[in-house]
Amino acid sequence: LSDLNVAKQMEQAGKTPKEIHLATSWEKGKDKKWRYEIPDVEINDWAVNELQDNHQEGVENEVSLRSLIGIDNDLIKAYPNIGDIKVKSKQLMDSDGSWNSSNNTIELAPNIVLGSQNNFRSVLIHEIQHAIQDQEGFAKGGNLHDSAVRLHLEKNGFNTTKELQDAISALRKEYKDIYREWERKAFGKRYKGQTAETKKLLIEWRSLEDKINNLDKKSFDRDTAFIEYQRLAGEVEARNVER
Repeated sequence: LSDLNVAKQMEQAGKTPKEIHLATSWEKGKDKKWRYEIPDVEINDWAVNELQDNHQEGVENEVSLRSLIGIDNDLIKAYPNIGDIKVKSKQLMDSDGSWNSSNNTIELAPNIVLGSQNNFRSVLIHEIQHAIQDQEGFAKGGNLHDSAVRLHLEKNGFNTTKELQDAISALRKEYKDIYREWERKAFGKRYKGQTAETKKLLIEWRSLEDKINNLDKKSFDRDTAFIEYQRLAGEVEARNVER
């Protein structure tokens, strides 16, 4: 903490982030919160072998993060509870690894568990960083789906998925009302021959249908979503610690 005070004093004195980091190992993230660079951890081969053996035998197994990285390191000293995190092999849809805060588990794809130790270590450290982000309240990472949803909301002028769903519900109600009016005027005896008005209603109805389909679309451009995902402050930070 004494170095943190030095870092804050250096910042007030107008020193650059690089100068502060070189002198104290402290730096600010994009979320404007201070963080400290912890030295790299070593991976225990026997724990990795246990994960690999159980995966190859079809046994669902997990090991503690403490087993994988030991307890005699600065990471565990700084975050004692992080050693309780479970690490397991799991087939993942769009990534090599995932941090699941709801069950305190890091999930690693089979190709990572069975691959080289360098890749295993990089992905594990990446996910550990996401766990630390949760503990510290730092800017978080994300995934392709969430990035796609965020882009879709921004593109259409919404802040939340609830706002989007409310808008879709309102459009669907209007869609049904216009259809009923079109049906009444197209086939009702009193309105026989009013083709101009029914055509206008039909155009409005189809326009609403297009709006609803656009807002309620389930597919997304993976390349665009991936770029957005890569830009997340939490993902940038987690990639940096891999190196």
